Amino acid sequence: MNKLTIDDILEMEPCSEYDRERLETLFDGRETVNEFDVADAPISNADKGWLLGRMLPWDPAFKLPEGVTDLWVENNPGLTELVVPEGVTVLRVENNDGLTELTVPEGVTYLRVENNDGLTGKYKG
Repeated sequence: MNKLTIDDILEMEPCSEYDRERLETLFDGRETVNEFDVADAPISNADKGWLLGRMLPWDPAFKLPEGVTDLWVENNPGLTELVVPEGVTVLRVENNDGLTELTVPEGVTYLRVENNDGLTGKYKG
């Protein structure tokens, strides 16, 4: 399970509406949050997809929340394999240098794959 602090999230440069005060309120003042906390947060599905994509790899028990169709997988240096969950239609995979294998479901209608130095250009799907 991947945990982030509020400082970690702020370093990712989220939208301006997510300042420290708002993040602390959203996550009830917790010092760290995990993918389950993000899935349950009262934020838009697009914003969930933005943050969840930066929290890989996920706990094996974690399921992408219904309605989250956009996933931005970025800056996950320890990520070596990515199997994109069903239901994702917009996928961006960028700057994941350890990524060597990517599996994309048929339902993805927009795919952008850039700057993943370990990925040889072959992906399934």
